[in-house]
Amino acid sequence: VVTIDSTAVHVLHDIVHDFRSRGIQTAFCQVGNRVEKTMRKAKFTNDIGDYWFFPTVHDAVLGCLKYQYVRRRQLSKEGKTEEDNNNKDQPDLANEAFAVQVSVAEEIGIDNGAHGNNTVVNITLGKDVAMIIGEIVGVFKQHGVRIVRAQMEPLGEDEDEQSGTKHTYFIRNRGTGGLKLEDEQIQRLKDDLESVIAKGKGGASQSSFAL
Repeated sequence: VVTIDSTAVHVLHDIVHDFRSRGIQTAFCQVGNRVEKTMRKAKFTNDIGDYWFFPTVHDAVLGCLKYQYVRRRQLSKEGKTEEDNNNKDQPDLANEAFAVQVSVAEEIGIDNGAHGNNTVVNITLGKDVAMIIGEIVGVFKQHGVRIVRAQMEPLGEDEDEQSGTKHTYFIRNRGTGGLKLEDEQIQRLKDDLESVIAKGKGGASQSSFAL
């Protein structure tokens, strides 16, 4: 979804709250800049909660699992079940869920809808791989891709524990006037990135990636 209007935001608002009244949470991922601006202007993100917006499908799934975990833990402490709780939403659990640490696996996601001008590549590494940044940049060069912006975010806060990193790259084509990548290019790039990361991790199978 590249764009959205205020009417659609109100419909989404009603849908989310209808689901929440039944004890079902709704997560949003890879929301583009235009859509996010419209949602914030309509105060949709404030009402739903920033916790429920994620950069990738992988992050969204982890977020839902973490919320489910803390919800069940609280109900267990209170000696209740989902039925006893009347399936009501507990938004205060989001902050607790955010603090839950989980182990993550490798994932590569490439999306044209997350940014207006660039193709966005999200790479999640469960464990840091030595010299992997140079290998990733090398793959981009082989595919004639220019990196406009890059950022890395550590996934763990424990310095004594080998934690992973989330890489985000904003890229464009070099030879097509700086346009976004085509679908066929995206698939080839993804295949090569998976191969490089698998090789860096000691020959792990490409099938281990969450697609």
